[in-house]
Amino acid sequence: MQALEEAIFHLPERFRAPILRIRDRIGIDEIRLRVDLPASVTGGGENFFLGASGIAENPGRALKIRKEELDRLISGLCEQSLYRYEEPLRRGYLTTPSGLRAGFCGAMLYDPHLRDWKPDPGAFCGVNLRLPRKVCGAADALVSYFEKTLPASSLIYSPPGAGKTTLLRDLAARLSLGGCGFAPLRVAVIDERRELFPERSGFADSAGLLDILSGLPKTQAFERAVRLLNPQALICDELGGEEDAQALIRAGNAGCLFFASVHAADRAQLMRRPGIENLIRARAFTILCGIRLEGQNRVFEIEKIA
Repeated sequence: MQALEEAIFHLPERFRAPILRIRDRIGIDEIRLRVDLPASVTGGGENFFLGASGIAENPGRALKIRKEELDRLISGLCEQSLYRYEEPLRRGYLTTPSGLRAGFCGAMLYDPHLRDWKPDPGAFCGVNLRLPRKVCGAADALVSYFEKTLPASSLIYSPPGAGKTTLLRDLAARLSLGGCGFAPLRVAVIDERRELFPERSGFADSAGLLDILSGLPKTQAFERAVRLLNPQALICDELGGEEDAQALIRAGNAGCLFFASVHAADRAQLMRRPGIENLIRARAFTILCGIRLEGQNRVFEIEKIA
């Protein structure tokens, strides 16, 4: 089952027909549902209100999910067992085998035994369903750059939703196949959140020398990948803070290339993120690749770090 089909399967019945009606027209990336608030979808970088016949002209004509409908949707995503999915719910999201990512809104309770916060199952008030995509050619700008310079460790940055994950997914497959001015590389993908190559997505079917480590924290996966898989290139999505940066620097001493992403609206914001300056100083990356959206177009800014 593909991610959009899975999302439609879990949606309340009255939301399914409008989604089917508009899915090809706008290319749905996200479905956002909030209790008693207008439902919306995002496609091509634009937000639309979702009405009973498709796109609603204004929020007053949009569908609104009811609390009992939302609870059934979340229960379905959790295979009717919130207890079994307590850990991902505590993180605020879960990713299904098809790659559908559900991010949750709601109240949290502090558990003194766990010394951590956990969700109040009765207080969910919203869900954001994100749909993964395989876009052949998403990494064209970076691959074209490499045809002149050969592949080099690269840090991809952009605001949320600009296509970092899609670019890394395409880049991983193409590096593993070669044929773009360089030989195939042994590529290891660190897929901590199971979003780059979900197990039932088929995204890796056309790849070459590709190994995928799913579900492991980056701090453990970097070392394991280097030790066990002998990669020539390591790829991961969304670096966190200082801990991820230090783990990457340690793994980088093994001599493989690194390709990673991070949230930042521009270069100045990128350099203010925790750990990034240390990565640059340690020469963990040679290339910076920024992505920004101009309407529905993606603009790339690629530079070699001095």
